[in-house]
Amino acid sequence: MLKDRSITICQSKGNPANIEDLLGIIESIIWSTQPLNLGCLQEFSALMMSFFGAQTLDVSNSPKVDPDLK
Repeated sequence: MLKDRSITICQSKGNPANIEDLLGIIESIIWSTQPLNLGCLQEFSALMMSFFGAQTLDVSNSPKVDPDLK
């Protein structure tokens, strides 16, 4: 899904309000980086954190992270 919407993410210009419908997916992936410790997740997480800003994507207490994943 994110691959199909990658242009939308780029066009958001780092403003998460422009991709509100995708934030739950992105934040869930970033959240899963710690417990799964996979290189591809770490790379994605770093990319999204630098694009949107680490403060913007604080997933530690985000209600958008999939509860089944937690």
